[in-house]
Amino acid sequence: MNLDMYLRGHVAAKIRPLYIKSKCEHCNSTDDLHLHHVKPFVKIVDKVLNKFNLELKDSEDYTEQERYLIVSCVLSEHLNGEYLTLCPQCHYNVHEGNKKRRASLSDAQKQRLKQIRLEQKEKLKQQKLDELNQQRVELIDQQLNLRLSSQEFKQLAEKLNFKRNRKLVKNPIDEIQELGYTIIKKRINGYDYKIITKTTLDKSQVSWYN
Repeated sequence: MNLDMYLRGHVAAKIRPLYIKSKCEHCNSTDDLHLHHVKPFVKIVDKVLNKFNLELKDSEDYTEQERYLIVSCVLSEHLNGEYLTLCPQCHYNVHEGNKKRRASLSDAQKQRLKQIRLEQKEKLKQQKLDELNQQRVELIDQQLNLRLSSQEFKQLAEKLNFKRNRKLVKNPIDEIQELGYTIIKKRINGYDYKIITKTTLDKSQVSWYN
C-alpha cells in the first residue's frame, strides 16, 4: 500500500477524533467534514523519513520495526499540529489555492536552479580556459628567449591553438602578449626572427640582444 495512504489510515483512527469540529470553519456546513492539515501531511511524512534516513516506498516494503517507528513518529508529530475542519468543497478550495502558490514558488525555484546551472557552467568554462592557458604558458616558456624562425613560430602558434578545431581564433601574437609576454621581431644575418621574452626584459640575461 502507498505509504501516505497507510499513514492516513492511522491518523484518521487516532488523530481525527481529537481535533475534528462539529462544522466547517469556512462555511459552517456539517456534511462529510474533513480534517485539513495546516502543515502539509507529506511534509510531516518526509520529516519522519529523513529523521530515520529512510526512503519513500510502499508500506509493506519496510520492516516491521521501521513501520512501527514511522507510524509512532508521524502520530507524535500530529499531536502538535494545526488543523482546520472543512467541508469537501472548502477543503478542495484550500488545496487549489495552495497548488497555485506552490506553482508560483516552483517557477521561482526553477528560475533560480537555471541561474545556478548557468553560473556553474560559466565557472567550469573559466576553469577549463585557465587550465588551457596554463598549458599555453608552459609551451611558451619552453621557447622563451630563443630565436624562432617564421616556420618555428608558426608551429608554436599551432600548438597554442589546441582545442580550437585547428582554426585560429586569435592572432597568435595577440594571444601570447595577453598571457604576459613580449614578442620582439629581429633581423639577424638577413633572416627574420621572433623572440619571446617576459614583459619586463632583462637585457643582461639575453645574449642575442646586443
